[in-house]
Amino acid sequence: MNEKVKKIIEYGARAPHFYPNFPLILFWSQKSGCTSFANCFFQIGLYEIAMQYNPFIHNYEYDIYKSKAGYITKLSRELLKGEKDTLILVRNPYKRAVSSFVSLIAPPGIDNPEWGPIRKFIYNDSTCKKKISFKHFLHYLHANGADADYLNPHYSQQYIQGEEEFVTNYIYLEDFSNEISRIEIKYNLQTIPLDTLTKSWHHQAPKRIHKGIQIHPSAAYISELL
Repeated sequence: MNEKVKKIIEYGARAPHFYPNFPLILFWSQKSGCTSFANCFFQIGLYEIAMQYNPFIHNYEYDIYKSKAGYITKLSRELLKGEKDTLILVRNPYKRAVSSFVSLIAPPGIDNPEWGPIRKFIYNDSTCKKKISFKHFLHYLHANGADADYLNPHYSQQYIQGEEEFVTNYIYLEDFSNEISRIEIKYNLQTIPLDTLTKSWHHQAPKRIHKGIQIHPSAAYISELL
């Protein structure tokens, strides 16, 4: 496999969405609307099958669809041919940073193991119960390098070095409804029911508000913390 393509496909378990008879190849990253893009199965007639397998669509995506023999080989070939238009869904990086931090919050009584490496970095003790602030989280990412391939892909940066050689168009999550409508018209696709397909149990927006205080995702705020 071409090394550039291999890096794009393998980095952060973000293999693009590809289907032979679908006109687009869709790039994505965790915490940037990935579930909304995974619902492209609606466009290729596999949405109901995916829901029957598991209501969490990523399970079908990884367990069944992308584990098929030849999927990665065919995807690699199509990327090198460059005949299909390619889109990538991106998100305001400051809002994504907040969403990544909030995703660490586990249900009551459960300790997310992802806290361990952060506690180790901050307190030199992965098992301590001391609190971790958003500022701590940002320093952890900064020290490790947001592009480090050993970081949880929900926290590592959206950008993959070299992706611009394969990506021709960018879609912004903050304007997802309008962007998708334009794509549906341009490529003569079905109109997807956004209210249904863009909702997921693991979306973090409601958790960002606690006791009337919302975590501020602005660039100035994050820059100040760092």
